[in-house]
Amino acid sequence: MPPASPLPPEAPLTPLDKAVPTDAGAVPLEAVASLGWNVLREDVPLPVAVIRRERLAHNSAWMRRFLAECGADIAPHGKTT
Repeated sequence: MPPASPLPPEAPLTPLDKAVPTDAGAVPLEAVASLGWNVLREDVPLPVAVIRRERLAHNSAWMRRFLAECGADIAPHGKTT
């Protein structure tokens, strides 16, 4: 599966980026997972979405099978606020 972000791994995130804590400073994207931020402890500002790669892949495969069985096509798109 391709990376979730178009940014290179060394690209810094700052508190000006959505869901980055205000006291984080500049954090390389590749370092975020090692920081141990926890949504349930409210380490990151809300609202925030948690996407589990394996579940997203499972749901995507299920939808492809369903559409193939039904002979249907859809137009995938994203939603923005």
